[in-house]
Amino acid sequence: MSAEAAYRQLREYLARWERRRRAGRSLAWGARGLTAALVMASALALAGRIWPLLPASRLAWLGAAWAITAMLLAALAARLAPRPPLEQARWFDRQLGLAERTSTAIELRDRRPPLRSVPLWMAEEQLADALRRARKVDPRNALPLRLDRRDWLPATVAAAALAALLWLPNPMQRVLDERTAAREAILEEVHTLETVRQEIASDPLLTEQNRQQMLQILDEALERLERNELSREEALAELTEAADRLRSLTDPSAEQRAIALSQAAETMKASPVAAALADALSEGDLQLAAAILEDLADELGQELTREQELELAEQLAGAAVRLANTNAELAEQFSQAAEGIRSGDLSGARQALAEAAQTTAETGQAAAASTVAQAGANRMGQAGQRVAQSGST
Repeated sequence: MSAEAAYRQLREYLARWERRRRAGRSLAWGARGLTAALVMASALALAGRIWPLLPASRLAWLGAAWAITAMLLAALAARLAPRPPLEQARWFDRQLGLAERTSTAIELRDRRPPLRSVPLWMAEEQLADALRRARKVDPRNALPLRLDRRDWLPATVAAAALAALLWLPNPMQRVLDERTAAREAILEEVHTLETVRQEIASDPLLTEQNRQQMLQILDEALERLERNELSREEALAELTEAADRLRSLTDPSAEQRAIALSQAAETMKASPVAAALADALSEGDLQLAAAILEDLADELGQELTREQELELAEQLAGAAVRLANTNAELAEQFSQAAEGIRSGDLSGARQALAEAAQTTAETGQAAAASTVAQAGANRMGQAGQRVAQSGST
């Protein structure tokens, strides 16, 4: 056999032994990685008995994940850690009792520059001797794969400690249960607020400005409530603040003006010319009432007879009297329209009715916005009460 072939065969033996050594080292390193992970999980479980960190079920899953990951990574690192051939040869010479035959043969072959003091025939004889001894090595007996008690006993102790910490009653469990119940309540109320948001977004009576103001309040509240780190107290404070902000958008006077319009319409229902206007006002549909006022303005001097115009003037004058204390602006506009009709100033009457239509529409929008804002504030307040009661014993 040539020296080159003998060297390649010796390197093959070294590679075979090295794979066997790495497999054994993977068992040891895997055990150490497992021990480290179990110790960390036990420390976390112990801390969880002092502070409310995680429930036992999540700690168990976390510990298992850490243990498997650490064991596999450690075993993989043991298999992948490279060593140069000369270092391998020296280790196997010591481990297998080869009296430095393998390392000497490898060093003589690989040394650069080669040793001039060693004749070529001597280096080849050294290589042949190392190969003969390598052939006699049984790696299964010389490098057995076994579980070392010194490596696996700490892992067993750490696993037992973790199991005991998870099994024994946790004094922080009540606090964890309350947090879980509170979090579930918060998520449930998030769905409620999303429903409120959809209703506001699609409400046709709101102006775009009022809609955007309310949606901004709800969006900010939803963003903060959806964060998992919010406690029950923080969620309650958030809901309370949002309810207060919505309530600040209400306008009780606008609602009172809308109610007064509905009451003022009662006496107008008997008049054929004002019946449609009276019905719209009584039903609280102020946008429709505004449209009817605009139509009446267009009909003056056109479709209405003089008798109908005078009857309309009488109804507007009566409504002006009833609205004087609650909606002075609209009362003045009704009064001007009635006076214009009576005096024959139909152009002035049309202008007054057009202004009255605009005022009625604005009153309706303000009242609708106030009602929606109040309803949203009430629902957020109820949501806050439910969150406050969640998890209570």
